[in-house]
Amino acid sequence: MSLSEHRPLFAFEARWITQIFAALFPEPPRGPFPVAITLLDPARYYARLVRQASSLENRLTLRAAVWVTALVAPLVVLRTLRTFGGLSSLRREALLEAMCSSNIYLFRQLAFLLKAQAGQLFCSEPSVRRMIASPGEVLTHLRVQSVSPSRPAPRAENDALASGNPVRGAVHGRVSAA
Repeated sequence: MSLSEHRPLFAFEARWITQIFAALFPEPPRGPFPVAITLLDPARYYARLVRQASSLENRLTLRAAVWVTALVAPLVVLRTLRTFGGLSSLRREALLEAMCSSNIYLFRQLAFLLKAQAGQLFCSEPSVRRMIASPGEVLTHLRVQSVSPSRPAPRAENDALASGNPVRGAVHGRVSAA
């Protein structure tokens, strides 16, 4: 086995992936589910995913997704000289939302790749699976947010940041804790 197959994530990569997954699935009480994704050890999960990737190209893609999201996306999408970790939790969510609707194909695809991986980890938690399998239980814990017809939900990342309220469509859905 090569050295790259044994190397875990660097400490800063582990921090970044934990922050990215937490922005995709906000922790209680902000998030709609009773479990915090950070308790599921996203860094360990992602390191295993990278290690078990079938080719060097796949391993590099998984790592590059984290690097680009943490270092390049804040600069290009939000036009700020901060890393992902230097943003507030609301700005992290707004960044990922903006990446999902970016005109830049790379940002859209990396956001969806990370969202898919975070969703796979999150849905592996038994309490989350039970909530998903029991729609009635989910409805008792969640309420659907209404969007005023006179003021539609902000679409541009600048509108979302200016209002202090991140766009919640593509990243989280329009659902919040009751």
